[in-house]
Amino acid sequence: GYKEIISSLEGSCTIDEAIEGIKLSSRRYAKRQLTWFRHESGAMRITVDRDGEMRKIDELVADAVYIAKQFLKA
Repeated sequence: GYKEIISSLEGSCTIDEAIEGIKLSSRRYAKRQLTWFRHESGAMRITVDRDGEMRKIDELVADAVYIAKQFLKA
Protein backbone atom coordinates (compact mmCIF):
# COMPACT_ATOMS: atom_id res chain seq x y z
CA GLY A 1 0.00 0.00 0.00
CA TYR A 2 2.96 2.36 0.36
CA LYS A 3 3.36 2.78 -3.39
CA GLU A 4 -0.30 3.60 -3.87
CA ILE A 5 -0.48 6.05 -0.96
CA ILE A 6 2.69 7.84 -2.10
CA SER A 7 1.22 8.13 -5.61
CA SER A 8 -1.88 9.69 -4.09
CA LEU A 9 0.13 12.11 -1.97
CA GLU A 10 2.19 13.12 -5.01
CA GLY A 11 -1.01 13.78 -6.95
CA SER A 12 -0.56 10.95 -9.47
CA CYS A 13 -3.94 9.49 -8.48
CA THR A 14 -6.86 10.17 -6.18
CA ILE A 15 -7.19 8.61 -2.74
CA ASP A 16 -10.04 6.44 -4.07
CA GLU A 17 -7.81 5.16 -6.89
CA ALA A 18 -5.06 4.48 -4.35
CA ILE A 19 -7.47 2.48 -2.18
CA GLU A 20 -8.61 0.43 -5.17
CA GLY A 21 -4.96 -0.17 -6.09
CA ILE A 22 -4.22 -1.37 -2.56
CA LYS A 23 -7.17 -3.76 -2.68
CA LEU A 24 -6.05 -5.14 -6.05
CA SER A 25 -2.44 -5.54 -4.92
CA SER A 26 -3.55 -7.28 -1.72
CA ARG A 27 -5.72 -9.75 -3.65
CA ARG A 28 -2.84 -10.53 -6.01
CA TYR A 29 -0.45 -11.03 -3.10
CA ALA A 30 -2.90 -13.35 -1.33
CA LYS A 31 -3.31 -15.38 -4.52
CA ARG A 32 0.47 -15.77 -4.85
CA GLN A 33 0.66 -16.92 -1.23
CA LEU A 34 -2.07 -19.53 -1.77
CA THR A 35 -0.32 -20.78 -4.90
CA TRP A 36 2.96 -21.07 -3.00
CA PHE A 37 1.30 -22.94 -0.10
CA ARG A 38 -0.35 -25.41 -2.48
CA HIS A 39 3.08 -26.49 -3.70
CA GLU A 40 4.72 -26.53 -0.26
CA SER A 41 4.26 -29.96 1.28
CA GLY A 42 3.66 -29.96 5.01
CA ALA A 43 2.71 -26.28 5.18
CA MET A 44 0.02 -25.53 7.74
CA ARG A 45 -2.42 -22.66 7.43
CA ILE A 46 -4.14 -20.75 10.18
CA THR A 47 -7.57 -19.59 9.12
CA VAL A 48 -8.85 -16.37 10.66
CA ASP A 49 -12.51 -17.21 10.29
CA ARG A 50 -14.70 -20.16 11.12
CA ASP A 51 -18.19 -20.53 9.69
CA GLY A 52 -18.10 -16.93 8.51
CA GLU A 53 -17.17 -15.55 11.94
CA MET A 54 -13.79 -14.06 12.78
CA ARG A 55 -11.88 -16.08 15.37
CA LYS A 56 -10.58 -14.49 18.56
CA ILE A 57 -6.96 -13.38 18.56
CA ASP A 58 -6.03 -15.70 21.45
CA GLU A 59 -7.24 -18.69 19.40
CA LEU A 60 -5.12 -17.60 16.46
CA VAL A 61 -2.07 -17.07 18.66
CA ALA A 62 -2.57 -20.47 20.29
CA ASP A 63 -2.69 -22.09 16.83
CA ALA A 64 0.47 -20.24 15.77
CA VAL A 65 2.32 -21.25 18.95
CA TYR A 66 1.28 -24.88 18.50
CA ILE A 67 2.49 -24.93 14.89
CA ALA A 68 5.77 -23.24 15.85
CA LYS A 69 6.38 -25.81 18.62
CA GLN A 70 5.67 -28.68 16.22
CA PHE A 71 8.09 -27.17 13.71
CA LEU A 72 10.82 -26.76 16.32
CA LYS A 73 10.44 -30.39 17.46
CA ALA A 74 11.06 -31.65 13.92
